[in-house]
Amino acid sequence: MGKGTLPRLPRLARMDHVKGLRRQLKAPRVAAATLGIISLVVCATVGLSLDIPVSARTGRQGVEQVLPVTQPDPRWADFATAQQPLAPVVAALYASHGPLPQDLGSPITAAIPVRGGWIQFFVAGALFVPGASPEAVGQARGQAAAREADAQDQAIAQLVQSGIADPASGGVRLPLLQALIAAGSTLPIGGQPSSLTYVGIRHAAEPAALVAAPAWYARTGAVGPNATFIAERRRNGVVVGHLVPEVIWQALVGGSLAPNGWRRDLGQPITEALPVVATTGGQSARLTVQAFDHALVVVSDSNGAVKVRMYDVGRDYLETFGPPTPHLRSAPVWLTTGATLRANASAAAAAVGHAGEHFPLSLSGDAQWVDDVLWYRVTWQAGRHAGTAWVNAAAVDYSAPSPYAMPSAEFDVLAPALATYLNRLGYRVGVAVYDETRGMYYDSNANMPVITGSTIKFPIMLTLLWERERQGREPSATEMTLLTNMIEHSDNEAASALYYGTIGGAQAVANFMRYAGVSGLSPTPDAFGWSTVTPLAMVRLLTLLHDGAILTAPDRALALHLMESIQPDQRHGVGFTAPDGATVAMKDGWVPGPDGLWVADTIGIVTLGHETYMIAVYTQDNSSLDDGWETAEHVCGAVASALA
Repeated sequence: MGKGTLPRLPRLARMDHVKGLRRQLKAPRVAAATLGIISLVVCATVGLSLDIPVSARTGRQGVEQVLPVTQPDPRWADFATAQQPLAPVVAALYASHGPLPQDLGSPITAAIPVRGGWIQFFVAGALFVPGASPEAVGQARGQAAAREADAQDQAIAQLVQSGIADPASGGVRLPLLQALIAAGSTLPIGGQPSSLTYVGIRHAAEPAALVAAPAWYARTGAVGPNATFIAERRRNGVVVGHLVPEVIWQALVGGSLAPNGWRRDLGQPITEALPVVATTGGQSARLTVQAFDHALVVVSDSNGAVKVRMYDVGRDYLETFGPPTPHLRSAPVWLTTGATLRANASAAAAAVGHAGEHFPLSLSGDAQWVDDVLWYRVTWQAGRHAGTAWVNAAAVDYSAPSPYAMPSAEFDVLAPALATYLNRLGYRVGVAVYDETRGMYYDSNANMPVITGSTIKFPIMLTLLWERERQGREPSATEMTLLTNMIEHSDNEAASALYYGTIGGAQAVANFMRYAGVSGLSPTPDAFGWSTVTPLAMVRLLTLLHDGAILTAPDRALALHLMESIQPDQRHGVGFTAPDGATVAMKDGWVPGPDGLWVADTIGIVTLGHETYMIAVYTQDNSSLDDGWETAEHVCGAVASALA
């Protein structure tokens, strides 16, 4: 071969019918050998190691041409058991390819950003989704790294060009099987060991392997007694093609194997049905394997139970070639689920933070594969605290969440020292904070039911004002006196008169909470101070009041004025630790238990300049009231330092 030439591959049976590749190449018809060479280019430009070939073929001029054989890379053996969630950026395209698991199967990688879009690998294939992915543009690289990146880009471009396009989304199903066949992957098919590899499939896909139409084809057409004949072409005046056994054909036309139609999901057959002996689960098994343009179909028979399925070409591709190197630059991403932020790229690394769904992060541009998991180095800003960590790429999305989403994180993301303090106290403290300026929740035991003490007087006030709004009147002078004494002085007699007499007790408060759409408060019919609430429920109620979502403007102003006018002897917790110059609308509560231990609670809305946050801190099992206030004020002070 001359310099720069590629070995001539055998003419594969249906390679000249890969419509997507023909369309991309703008050619009326591309010879099968040309398509085979292009497939080889795809493999070679990924950076494959082409080992010494096991066979050779003779070209048209009698020149012996060598075919490549590619050994699997042991670094990627973990992909054989990999499992990942479906990436949001791929979900729409995947839905168009049919339901799980008949078509592509379950995901085995995250959505990998490449030049021009994303690729996600599945058990039986891979999908490319075009879009403005956070690819690296103009990133400084050494010459060797630049050549490697360019080779990968060319390989991916070839895969996309020769794939099956989805007109609705613009996505592409990548031709992984053709890449494995062209490269001659030596991975065994059906088990380890096996009598068949992709090298063997390549031999079986040669034009010489096409069979003549059976005798019944001329009489009855394509469907015969035990098989269906798919005509390919004429050879010496005889129709040749491939036979599809009845068991495979029924799976194709019945929709169980190809929900979008067998021609779209599988393409034409390129081999006969091949008998295979393989070892699975320590036992020898006899299988039937047939290759199509886009997929391998495997038939197994276990104790009379026949199973027809797509074979795992997605896993075999990754184990043979390895995954693409991500193209990254600094860009915003959001968590799709709760995730642990790690000190380095490993699931065993120490946690440096815990964040919930929709939490915003920024890609730093660094990525790393560890075993079968892709990790991104990310940064975040929470209040005054900036952090850096690594996160599993499968947990991030590149699209901003709905404006109604409620991103959250634990306190180790906002204030690591406070998180250590709270972890030491455990269940004794429940905290919820909403940073309204940045739209972020922080929590620790935020859904733990705790005793309200006098903080129940806040929803009692809201219930009274809501009821009067429904009645079309303002609170009476007597009601205003009781309301003022209950909030500003925490007068229990005034609260009892309003709770049991004026508004109608626990049921009235429960009705208001349903109207507000907040769960987590359980008012008691008697001893209102022993009602229970979750810190998160109280923070959401404070937020609704602040944002004007539950009362009219005059009643909202009244409620906030009363809570901002708390008497000095009632201003513990959030009121005692608020930054200088801040406006604080608050309510405290405390009550001793029958065991002599104390509950000390504080809730409030803190505003300083353009910064606003809502906070609820509930402490329990304190040896004294002073101990409770010391804990509550430590938490409130740390939050104030982090946010305001």
